[in-house]
Amino acid sequence: MKFKKWFIESVDIDYSKYQAAIADKTQEMIDYMQDREYRLDQFKPDAFLQQIQIQLKNYPQLGNFVRSLQSKNPHYIFDQLKRLRNWTGKQPDRRLRDIWTQTFDYIDAVRPRQKEWETDLKQNVQNFHQKTQTTMQQLQKMIQDAIGRVARWNASPVQIEVRPAEDDRGAVLDASEAAGVRVGSGRMSPDFTVWLGEKGLDIDDVIDGGDEDFFSSPQVQADYFNLINELKKPGSTSKGKILTLYTARPKADRERYLKSPSLPVNVFLSNSYDHVEGIARDLATKEGERDIWKVRIDSRYLTQTLDGHIKYYQVTSDNTPAKMDLVHVGD
Repeated sequence: MKFKKWFIESVDIDYSKYQAAIADKTQEMIDYMQDREYRLDQFKPDAFLQQIQIQLKNYPQLGNFVRSLQSKNPHYIFDQLKRLRNWTGKQPDRRLRDIWTQTFDYIDAVRPRQKEWETDLKQNVQNFHQKTQTTMQQLQKMIQDAIGRVARWNASPVQIEVRPAEDDRGAVLDASEAAGVRVGSGRMSPDFTVWLGEKGLDIDDVIDGGDEDFFSSPQVQADYFNLINELKKPGSTSKGKILTLYTARPKADRERYLKSPSLPVNVFLSNSYDHVEGIARDLATKEGERDIWKVRIDSRYLTQTLDGHIKYYQVTSDNTPAKMDLVHVGD
């Protein structure tokens, strides 16, 4: 199935990594099934029955096991296999234990085989593609709507890079609910991870503010965090509320904040005075501990980076207006 690159204003979807992974897994499955078909075609059920009667001559329930195989009844065979497994598991001879796995080849060899497996596989892959496309178009609309709610969007391009579904061993043959959302241009532009499943939207792998390897400009950084904020809490960038937070700043900045109460981009804040007090001590230099400021600031200019009893925030716009009170002078 060929995918289009869908564009809605500044948001597009790139399926290339997903398509490549699914194509590889599909071919891997085809190769496996063709190899299994060949092995089953070469399997000799009668020879296998003769073999086990020789190799399992000391097995107390050999007669029942042979009769189960001759019946070709999977339920009967599986019942006898459980008994055989308990017995062979205690034997030192590895060949006896191998019979347990060979019996599954026997079952598949003697029962009617579905020859339409490749057609069914390709139909499943087609369904995976269609479900993935539907999910990503939903995500695309959510992102576009979020951009529309940002009060000051700086026209950064946004790309949704679809990622294959994965388990502990890597990509799996399934529809995808995961994507990397890249904000800005260039290979090193910042991104974050999104899952869009039955429980809604989940966001992870958010980059720390101020990382110069990713944020090429304050405008890209503002768009990146504003988009995340709008996806997490729709309306948060245009309907902010005034928060009372605390920050520890170097003593050298004291006069600046006393004269011009605004904060630069990337300043760290927390809702916990005690937590910030600890940070002020940890970041002490030969000039002494940092000053602690109480800050009244609009949440529209912040990104929350930690939730819980103690919350972290980061300023995402330069020269952000704030009401600041010096509550502890660094020693």
